[in-house]
Amino acid sequence: MCNTLRNKIRSTGVVWMFAIGAVAIGARAADHSMHMHHQQAANDKPGAIQLTLPDTVLSDQDGKALRFKSDAIGKQLVAINFIYTTCTTVCPVQSALFSAVQKRLAESGRGDVTLVSVTVDPLRDTPLVLKKFAGRYDA
Repeated sequence: MCNTLRNKIRSTGVVWMFAIGAVAIGARAADHSMHMHHQQAANDKPGAIQLTLPDTVLSDQDGKALRFKSDAIGKQLVAINFIYTTCTTVCPVQSALFSAVQKRLAESGRGDVTLVSVTVDPLRDTPLVLKKFAGRYDA
């Protein structure tokens, strides 16, 4: 994450939390021989990943203060995406995909996945605006 965005989230970020899913975007390489080692990596079992997250105080869509690392993330499986409500390109597409994943997680009984959307425009994306945005996607 770039330093400007990281500082913006640390200083005035607003987090929009709801149980939805992540988006995976892939590209197909023209020369597959350069990527043969990926097949072996796909067969290997993944190891533990250690992340250091800031425990910055943020506000959720209800205006409730919470700590990013302790309250929003915790020790659970989490997918995070970054949005802003005035975005007219990828954010609505991402949010619609997250909504579909949220529905599929609920249908499959996967209550162990928490998904968090973080606004990159906290000055415009007030809790009320975020709550309305979430409502459009049944989040």
